[in-house]
Amino acid sequence: MGFGPGIAIRELSRRATHGLVCGVDHSEVMVRQAARRNADAVRAGRVDLRCGSAEHLPAFKEPFDKVLAVNNMGM
Repeated sequence: MGFGPGIAIRELSRRATHGLVCGVDHSEVMVRQAARRNADAVRAGRVDLRCGSAEHLPAFKEPFDKVLAVNNMGM
């Protein structure tokens, strides 16, 4: 939740080599920055980044094993 410029997404995708890292951020700017920073993993299908809010999460195909939220309380 609230992945910002995608630094944590990059680290998580390096560790979850047999999984999918999904992210939702309310800012289109952050989605673009994170997508650029993680372009290889996005192309490989290991990272899925979306614009949305915590109140109205976009639909994902599978349930999540873990959720990480950093510095989001004010959003």
